Amino acid sequence: MNKFSSYLVVAAMEEELASFYSGRNYTKLEENGIVFYHLVDKGHDIYAFVGGIGKVSMSYRLGLFLSKHQVDLIINTGVAGSISSDIVPLSTLVATKTAFHDVDLTAFGHPFGEMSAMPLYFECDEDCVKEALKFDKENIHSGLILSGDSFVTKENFPQGIYENFDDPKGMDMESAAVGEVSHISKIPYMIIRTISDSADHSDNSSTYNCLLSQAAKRSIDLTWDIIRSNQ
Repeated sequence: MNKFSSYLVVAAMEEELASFYSGRNYTKLEENGIVFYHLVDKGHDIYAFVGGIGKVSMSYRLGLFLSKHQVDLIINTGVAGSISSDIVPLSTLVATKTAFHDVDLTAFGHPFGEMSAMPLYFECDEDCVKEALKFDKENIHSGLILSGDSFVTKENFPQGIYENFDDPKGMDMESAAVGEVSHISKIPYMIIRTISDSADHSDNSSTYNCLLSQAAKRSIDLTWDIIRSNQ
């Protein structure tokens, strides 16, 4: 791709990020209460930190970090729940775009999911998506990821999402927040989420706990593939 020279890799939880810097030479730093890691890989500056679970935690820490550091690409890595029968656990979903499934300003004429003064969809970097799909055409998929402040199960599955949104494929709690911050900051971004569970199954919390570590590692491996493809 040869588009980027600096990266920010962010995950919601330490379990999703640990293998990114494990065994590598890095500097551990702290600013504004944010602990982050700095690596230099073949001349590229790479920062990484845990943004926290949910939209507010992720947005807050991203905003603080980006107020001090300039990066060329934001990569949100981790796990997500599938809401597509074609995307099974331990396959990887690379977002083409993200949106909020729990925003409702329809009373003011906005489409469901659209926040005031924001687009409905936050578009991911198209070249990065294409690059990611080259690494494993069978097990890496692309599509819309929806985000909201709930761990979605069969019991609390949001109504109307297939009617309100453009063919959603996965659900998590942070991707759209990363998309909104990237949109405001005018920084390209991509989302890499390996599937840990099916969000429309009632037993998905147990599947999530069982597959979390393995799914997170696969997401990190693809994250490094993307970074290395730009060297």
